[in-house]
Amino acid sequence: GRRLPRALLVLGVLSAGAFLCEDALQSWSALQLERGLAASPAVSGLGPGLFAGAMAVGRLTGGALGHRVREGALVAVAGSALAVGALVLAAAPTAPVALGGLVLAGLGTSVLAPVLFSAVGRRAAPGRQGADLAAVTAVGYAGFVTGPPLVGAISAATSLPTALGLLSVIGVLLAVATPVAVRERAD
Repeated sequence: GRRLPRALLVLGVLSAGAFLCEDALQSWSALQLERGLAASPAVSGLGPGLFAGAMAVGRLTGGALGHRVREGALVAVAGSALAVGALVLAAAPTAPVALGGLVLAGLGTSVLAPVLFSAVGRRAAPGRQGADLAAVTAVGYAGFVTGPPLVGAISAATSLPTALGLLSVIGVLLAVATPVAVRERAD
């Protein structure tokens, strides 16, 4: 029954953007490879697998990087990698180039949600960390659920490369806004 504070709502919206890109890229990459770039089913099936593998590598190494690199810098680079990777996938002339874009996008996407969730723990009121994290996660997963249908609707109105390319806009927004949102409060 408690309203989510504005700072936590912002973290939820940013995590929704990260999850939207994550599920949309995972869900639509094989179709882009097969229909857009005439890749064989075997090659197009690599798209979601490489994306997921890159995310796993990014999540496993992101924590170690987070101890060596400022968190704001890490998420700025991650959002940028997501943006460039999505754009490469959308504009790729060949399947190998598109697969490289997916790996880059997967690496970028991988650290965004964990960093955002960590910021929730720092910003939540004492004793409210679990409830606030649950609320922010619910907002975030709304992006996960809406990503693939949104890309489908945009691609039906335009094209799949255009819809995938628009994910790069979300990546840029995440690269710019997330470092500000995860910064520790000065109070």
